[in-house]
Amino acid sequence: MGRMTLSSFLKRRVDLGRLITQSLFRRKQSVVMKSQSFKER
Repeated sequence: MGRMTLSSFLKRRVDLGRLITQSLFRRKQSVVMKSQSFKER
């Protein structure tokens, strides 16, 4: 029982970390795109 909750807790943490990294990556990409379009002008 305890082991199950621990594994689920770890999985939740991993999912949360993945979500955060994904959002950060997206933000970085959007910033790069904006800077590129700005340079082109």
